[in-house]
Amino acid sequence: MKKKIAIVLAAGKGNRMGANINKQFLTMKEKPILYYTLKAFCECKSIDEVVLVAAKSEIEFCRENIVEKFKFTKVKAIVEGGTE
Repeated sequence: MKKKIAIVLAAGKGNRMGANINKQFLTMKEKPILYYTLKAFCECKSIDEVVLVAAKSEIEFCRENIVEKFKFTKVKAIVEGGTE
């Protein structure tokens, strides 16, 4: 059986929002928005793995403060996104 892998794109800067932090890290109910996206994919029974795409400067932040903190075990890789 083939694995079903979700790719979550979270490397954007959200310049049009005018916020002082990237939109995926804005909080909603005391958790970053990216938390809710990853939670949905990690709880989905038809998804085997998740690959998170983040800005190079935010990879470790995502790993420590979101993936590890909330125990998203289906996230198998965090990779660097492009410039735009």
